[in-house]
Amino acid sequence: MCFVADARHYDQAAREGDRGMRRLAALNRLNALACIKSADHGWLGASFSVCEVLTAVYFHLRWDQVVLSKGHAAAMQYACLYGLGRLDREQLLSYKDGPEGLQAHTDVSTPGVLVNTGSLGQALSKTAALAATRPEEPFVVVLGDGELQEGQVVEGLQTVVHRGLTNLRVVVDENGFQTALPTDAVKGQVDRVRLLQGLGLEVRRVDGHDVEAVAAALREHGEAPLAVLARTTKGGGSEALLDAAPPASWHGRVPEDDLYLRVVEEQVAQTGLEPLRVELDRYLARGPRPSATGARGGLSEKEGATGHHFSRCLEELARDDERIVVLDADLAAPCGLEGLAETLPAHRFLEMGIAEQDMVSHAGGLALAGKLPVVSTYAAFYRRALDQLFVNQTEGTKVIYAGHYAGLGYYTDGQTHQSLNDVGLMRSMPGLVVADPPDGRQTRRLLRWAAREAPGSVYFRLRRTGAGLDDEPSLVEAAAAEGVLPARPLVLTDRGFDSCLVAAGPLATRIALAARSAVGLEGWGVVVQCLFGAELDMGFYGELFGGAKRVITCLLYT
Repeated sequence: MCFVADARHYDQAAREGDRGMRRLAALNRLNALACIKSADHGWLGASFSVCEVLTAVYFHLRWDQVVLSKGHAAAMQYACLYGLGRLDREQLLSYKDGPEGLQAHTDVSTPGVLVNTGSLGQALSKTAALAATRPEEPFVVVLGDGELQEGQVVEGLQTVVHRGLTNLRVVVDENGFQTALPTDAVKGQVDRVRLLQGLGLEVRRVDGHDVEAVAAALREHGEAPLAVLARTTKGGGSEALLDAAPPASWHGRVPEDDLYLRVVEEQVAQTGLEPLRVELDRYLARGPRPSATGARGGLSEKEGATGHHFSRCLEELARDDERIVVLDADLAAPCGLEGLAETLPAHRFLEMGIAEQDMVSHAGGLALAGKLPVVSTYAAFYRRALDQLFVNQTEGTKVIYAGHYAGLGYYTDGQTHQSLNDVGLMRSMPGLVVADPPDGRQTRRLLRWAAREAPGSVYFRLRRTGAGLDDEPSLVEAAAAEGVLPARPLVLTDRGFDSCLVAAGPLATRIALAARSAVGLEGWGVVVQCLFGAELDMGFYGELFGGAKRVITCLLYT
């Protein structure tokens, strides 16, 4: 079990005024660390960088209307809410522990959370609306510096200024890093102060790890709405953490047990609270090792993952086809594109930053110029660029769209990262073919077809797992081997069946294969539909199902 500081320690620190604020920040780091370590997954760097900012707002200014737009730092907001008595210990340690646990990104199901976050750029607009309805209350929205790349942020800031929402303070956590790269290396602003001032905001820059400085900057302002640029360090506030690895390493990394205990001892020392030190000594004397109680995030990909095979095949295709240009939205590492980012020349691997609409439209322009753009992001984030994708389709060009972590495969990261409706949304786009390969072999086959033969654009639903077929080639009937037209389905059993299960995607395929061992389903055929919206070989289908008496579909989009 992870070490947690309780309400008594918060009460003791809060009684010490400004000196207590530094102690409260250490308590919040300690409990945010417990939150993340309990799940063995989370974003420690972002949580630690925003620690003093949230401590200043919640504990120094005692303001309640706080929106954490940079949802990766959810563990720190949960630590603050726990310290204020709005969450209990069990809730704090339920981070990512299934549907009933705390969401990976802040969610309105949690007491004290005002809006859902995780899909960046939207929270400012929502907070502006809340602030406009309650002008007598102070509101604070905390953005990431990389989040300023999202176009809706600029739209929201213009609304804040136009409506004169001086009760809304905008804080930008300037820790200088995004998923893996420095913000300036992705798509930084040349002069962030002048950018915000040009939009009409009053701008102040402070040390974001100084609680008193942050509180002072937020407390008073002039006639214009206020933006505070808080200079911070990713993973800041812990020398033990930063001695072990540089700031960029702590995006989604969780410290091993030994380092975890060193950081705990360090933060307890920073609190200067003797009763807490005594409790830690007892904890260490029991010889515990923290154990994960929540649902693990599973960042490491399995070899059978369709997303893994897509990225590896794309590397092969890009070496031979100069037309291919890869566009990424600050997710190269999670989507397995690091190799392409390192080997392709700069004009063929475009890091577009946190700007999905710009990325999809840019891909459309490249297609008009005769290139073959391959767009990559999470499946869930295409929702914000559907209009741009639609316009691309009206131009009759060819773009390949990779939707990683489709379905519920990324369910532990909350509602904003789940993608169940992408099949319906993408199939509504004129001329767009949807590919849902069940395994690595079919992923590679369909990607080669999409790049070389498909007449138009193709959207790929990609997962963290596969159907488990890669190690069992005997399941794959000869007609579905390399070179077979994508117009035909994948037949996983002998064709001599009179009853058949039709599946789509890895999960449904696994279920269909497992179902054949159930009483009454022996001998049933299993057929996997890999493409939707493409021209199908109806003669093949007629032959395949000609003798079937029962056909059951199990097209699960999870």
